[in-house]
Amino acid sequence: MSFMFFYTIGAIVSYFFASSILNRIEIRRGKRFEHRNLIFFVLIFGLALGYMFLVNPESPAPLPDMEAPASNRSPS
Repeated sequence: MSFMFFYTIGAIVSYFFASSILNRIEIRRGKRFEHRNLIFFVLIFGLALGYMFLVNPESPAPLPDMEAPASNRSPS
């Protein structure tokens, strides 16, 4: 449940941060980008990916191979 809260807050912060970055770049440039939506997508995707690596817990140990017992194996 807490991860849902963290992801929601992270998404809201990422949205506003990506928008702010894009606006600052456009102000420096002096005009809007032609494909503004694509640039915004790349920014927010990068921020979300970075945030995901910060919030996700460590992955659990890999499961052992689940082989069928010897009695259930088909003859080779």
